[in-house]
Amino acid sequence: MNDATAAPDLTPPTKEAKAAKADKPKKEKAPKAPKDPNAVSAPRGSYGYHLDAKIRAVPDKAVTVKGQRLEWLNRIKGYEGKTVREFRDGCVGITNGKGTVQTPSGWLRSAVLRGYITLDSSHLPAAAPVAAPAEAPAAS
Repeated sequence: MNDATAAPDLTPPTKEAKAAKADKPKKEKAPKAPKDPNAVSAPRGSYGYHLDAKIRAVPDKAVTVKGQRLEWLNRIKGYEGKTVREFRDGCVGITNGKGTVQTPSGWLRSAVLRGYITLDSSHLPAAAPVAAPAEAPAAS
């Protein structure tokens, strides 16, 4: 047989085995302290949420949101002068475009933190201060 008529060798070249990397020592991590089961997580920040707080729109705030946030902002502004409870009860069961039920309090929090809405609780009675626990008498 003639070499010119032989089929070319189409097998891919074999890869040479890579040289093994030098074993580096792994860094030791400090063990994590166990979590306290009685620990209370830090609050996310009070924004004035109370079911009897009045909803007030901020008139001079330029609106920079769009889409679903704008829809909810307009819905919240429709409840201006009413309580958070009335807003929450009036918005139960509202869904987004995918059919997921939306949480009204989350949208209210977003609007308050962005500065479009304020929650006025000045008409509510002041909460009683929490009394410190009494010290136990010393054992004799």
